[in-house]
Amino acid sequence: MIAEAKTVLDKINALNKALDEESNDAEIDAAHELKEASLALVRKAAEHDVALAELVDEFDRQSDEVWNDNAIQFPRLLAEIHALITPKFAAEVAASMDLQPEEVYELLERATDVFEEMKPPIEN
Repeated sequence: MIAEAKTVLDKINALNKALDEESNDAEIDAAHELKEASLALVRKAAEHDVALAELVDEFDRQSDEVWNDNAIQFPRLLAEIHALITPKFAAEVAASMDLQPEEVYELLERATDVFEEMKPPIEN
């Protein structure tokens, strides 16, 4: 049971990394539903297995560490903004920062590069 649960948790971690890539809304929704169902199953099983509960606790700790790490989340946020920014919004941001729109795009591109460099390769 522990080996199977570890596999499920490892796959959820891989899924989280894959979701950072470009996906369509249906894929993302399905992936999140799969993730939540898998976690619910493993957590239920952990109620009766100390070793499994420790594995789930370690998974939660690692997830919290990534979420709370500004060095990861700030470039991630900016990379997402970079993917969605409109020329009008870029111009407004530039004006508020005393920059040219091209400089805003440059900053967003740099943040995207930082985020891409920190992501581990996705295993197939």
